[in-house]
Amino acid sequence: GLVYQSPRMPDDELAAFYEEEYRLLYQGSQGPNAKDLAIQRGRAAHLLHFVQADLPKVEKHLDIGCSAGLLLQAIQAYYHNQAAGVEPGRAYRQAAQAHGLEVFASLEELRKSGSGPFDLISLAHVLEHIPDPVNYLVDLRENLLAPGGALILEVPNLYGHDCFEVAHLVSYSAHSLAQVLAKAGW
Repeated sequence: GLVYQSPRMPDDELAAFYEEEYRLLYQGSQGPNAKDLAIQRGRAAHLLHFVQADLPKVEKHLDIGCSAGLLLQAIQAYYHNQAAGVEPGRAYRQAAQAHGLEVFASLEELRKSGSGPFDLISLAHVLEHIPDPVNYLVDLRENLLAPGGALILEVPNLYGHDCFEVAHLVSYSAHSLAQVLAKAGW
């Protein structure tokens, strides 16, 4: 029941797409705009509320696809934790860094920094962009998550959102997302 793009862009084209076209296509500009930041603020408030219900303490948080860093800021303000982000888009990464956040262009760059492990890893509207979600989630669990750590994951629902976009390599239902997570050992 998994829905995915086939064929899809090769890795080098996908990287170039995210660097040069993704934000222009979906937002009309490379950098943050008022509408996108408002959406991110709402998502950050919602996810913080969700996290507060189950996690009394967060010492180190990694937000993958952190965009302008609003979720990192919200969780850091509440938990007074260390925060790190991964954001491939240069303009958004620079916007987050301008707020004093430690944000890397890739997981590889993050690993080289020696950051981790993290007791909270978040991916909000990111997993649908990942070419190999199972192995990606295995890597996060085995190499970046602290023992007893938590994953917060949000994806568009195949049945409740128009998620057939060129940027979405996989479209998840609740069932297929649970299967991917189980296959990755979560």
